[in-house]
Amino acid sequence: MAQYVTISTERLDLADGDAIFYFTYASSDPEIAATERDSLSAFEQQPVWQSLDAVKDGQAFRVPEYWWRSQTYLLANKVLDDLFTHLTDTSATTSVLEGQP
Repeated sequence: MAQYVTISTERLDLADGDAIFYFTYASSDPEIAATERDSLSAFEQQPVWQSLDAVKDGQAFRVPEYWWRSQTYLLANKVLDDLFTHLTDTSATTSVLEGQP
């Protein structure tokens, strides 16, 4: 069972939908994190990305790196909070704990 699927830029239309949540690799190294953010910003400027319906409709959401590493129930709850925040008219309810992203 694959945990992710690689989609070429030419077939990015396969990732289109009512909403898109996207993120980049999570790194605690500031230089790597900056490189990842810059790469994602460059990706967002590509015409193929801009042509997706979800992007045109304002329904593409860059989410924090904890989506990549949500290996605890606290981080999983933050992912669910993001879904509620962006897809419903409700507010996030997970309390923020000291030291948590």
